[in-house]
Formats: sequence, structure tokens, C-alpha cells
Amino acid sequence: MSLPAHAPTDVTRKQAQQAAGFGLPQDQIGALLGIDDKTLRKHYPDELALGRAMASAAVGESLFRRAISGEDTTAAIWWTKCQMRWSPPPALVEVSGLISISAALADATGRLGMDAIEGECEDVE
Repeated sequence: MSLPAHAPTDVTRKQAQQAAGFGLPQDQIGALLGIDDKTLRKHYPDELALGRAMASAAVGESLFRRAISGEDTTAAIWWTKCQMRWSPPPALVEVSGLISISAALADATGRLGMDAIEGECEDVE
């Protein structure tokens, strides 16, 4: 005897959308609705996508408002790094003297607990 076919309702559509927005995994959303995750994806693809998108938009709006208020430096820094792709310049490393590539490689492999890398290195003067 098979189970009756699932028929989405306005209530279950809203529940699926809200749960997706809260970040619940699909198997848990299905459990809330009394269906498996395959049935969930079959009957609720728009609700799953829209719920997550709406939640992300709400969080983004909240973060943006905090960043532009001037009162939340952390939010402003996050916005510039993630949304504007800003990042601090790479650190400048100054090296004085000669570096032995063989010694540096042996030291690095020793710290990693690795056997020596096969091949030859030549020191350049």
C-alpha cells in the first residue's frame, strides 16, 4: 500500500520557505512537513530558493544599514572586504643576506615531517 501523493498547501509552502530562510537542511524541512527531502525538492523548489534569498537579503540590508550608520566599524570593514573586494595590501617582507634554497627546503620538509623531496637544488650566489 503506497502513501497518498503529497499536495502542497499555502501553509506548507510558507513553512518550507520560512524554514529554508532559517537555514535548515532540506531533510529537516521535509521532516517538519512530514515528507522526505526528494518530495520536498519536487514540490517546493521555488520556496526553498526564495526563502534562502529573502533571508540573505534581510541580513544584507541589516548589515548595510549598520555599516552606513557609522556606528559599527566591524560591519563597515566586512562590507568593504566582501562586497567591495577591498583588502589590506600584502605585507612587505624584507630579507637581508643570502638564502640557501637547499637549507630552506630541508628545514621546511623537516618541520612538516616529510621525507626529502626528490631532485636536486643548486644554491645560487
